[in-house]
Amino acid sequence: MMDGSKSMRKWFNIIAIIAVAAVILAGCGGGGGGGGATLTGKVVDGSTDEALSGVRVALGGSSTTTGSDGKFTLTGLSTGSGTLTAQLDDYEISSVSVTITAGSNTLSDTVKMAPLSGDPPDVTPRTLEGTITLTGESNASGVTVTLLSGTTTYEQKTTSSDGKYYFWAPSGTYKVRAAKSGFVTKEQSVTISDLTKVVTVNITLAK
Repeated sequence: MMDGSKSMRKWFNIIAIIAVAAVILAGCGGGGGGGGATLTGKVVDGSTDEALSGVRVALGGSSTTTGSDGKFTLTGLSTGSGTLTAQLDDYEISSVSVTITAGSNTLSDTVKMAPLSGDPPDVTPRTLEGTITLTGESNASGVTVTLLSGTTTYEQKTTSSDGKYYFWAPSGTYKVRAAKSGFVTKEQSVTISDLTKVVTVNITLAK
């Protein structure tokens, strides 16, 4: 009985040591965990320094809009270098190079936006546009056009009779998917690299 009792106590001690080690290893985490970095900043009119609200701000796969005070916070960011973009109707698209470190980040200066100069005020800023054509049809309405970032839907629109569509998206590689009942769905890859130019992707759907 004594030998059995000692043996049992020995196994209990081993199990306790393993449990403590597991807790310690779990606390170490192994790196790379957590909820990602954040970036806080403010967007203003470049000529008046007034705060701009409703500005769409994007970095990587994260996007948000500014509040009435022009301030924004992007969450879930990856560390490293990237390009922050800001877009608002009647203003030129603005881009700022940033370096994101782990934890909380704050822009050292405001993001300044310039009013549109060359484009008419009614032209919505865009980085991608195109026309969908339906084989044998003159009316191209009702086509669902989806902009995909990897397997994630970045934005989606439905065409009117002229088949035209447009998106605003930050720099990166995407796929444009066009689909309509009765026609073969088609996808086309596109890379957006210069936010001052518009990339055109026209797609024809066959029955």
